[in-house]
Amino acid sequence: MDRELRDLYDYNLNNTGKTYRKGDSIPDGYYPMVVFACISNNKGEFLLQKRSLNKGGNWGVTGGHPKSGETCIEGMITEIKEELGVSVTADQLTEVERGCDGTDCFVMYYTVINKDINEFIIQEEELSEVRWFSLKELPELASSNQLSKNQLECFLRLIKFLAEKNPLQTKVRNFNNNKPCHTKPMPVYARILDINSEMGELGKEYLKHSRYGTEQFTLTEEFLMEYGDVLYSLLSLAEELNIDSDNCLNMAIAKYQARIEKNGSMGSEKSKNGANI
Repeated sequence: MDRELRDLYDYNLNNTGKTYRKGDSIPDGYYPMVVFACISNNKGEFLLQKRSLNKGGNWGVTGGHPKSGETCIEGMITEIKEELGVSVTADQLTEVERGCDGTDCFVMYYTVINKDINEFIIQEEELSEVRWFSLKELPELASSNQLSKNQLECFLRLIKFLAEKNPLQTKVRNFNNNKPCHTKPMPVYARILDINSEMGELGKEYLKHSRYGTEQFTLTEEFLMEYGDVLYSLLSLAEELNIDSDNCLNMAIAKYQARIEKNGSMGSEKSKNGANI
């Protein structure tokens, strides 16, 4: 059986017109293309597929390499059909991110598929099972080494993308009289969740398995720029987790307000260098 023919790309994700076969070594300056998709249902659950034992046996998102001649989105449609037995169209796929990490070029997609788990027809030579997971279960899979750090970070990037695409509007309370005031997006510092709350612990688990690799949140500018919105957007999943999101947000804002009163300003030298929450 002939090995699959695939296209090679440059660092800027341009198709070079050159090809390679699966298993070949890749020439310097050229990169394979990888496409993958985070799939959710309307319950807020995410679909993961478990690789067969001879391919590692770990959980992961749906994806693979486009065949030669396929565009990235055509390759993603093919992978979903081959691995899950589900037909999707280009209109059903939303591009989340694209880039090149120095080893592969990649395009990440997001789509919603509302199917019972028994309706998927899996590619048995590649997969052993598929299952719906809640967002809360994903860090637990990473803790038990069933889900890689890179796979978990796919969901961090997805949450951030969805939060930026559909910014959450939250009623801000005036802490002097505890009365609601006008609705507006919260400033980034106020979006950091209290680590004593259940929602904060969930965010903490995600960050522990991210490239920061720490169990403590630190208010550095880099951290806030990348993950402030991610943590805040976890509030949108409070309903699925049966958590009082208003209470979580109020705790976070109160903690932020207290720090402002103590330090004078969140723009102080202390906060720039990193102040533990």
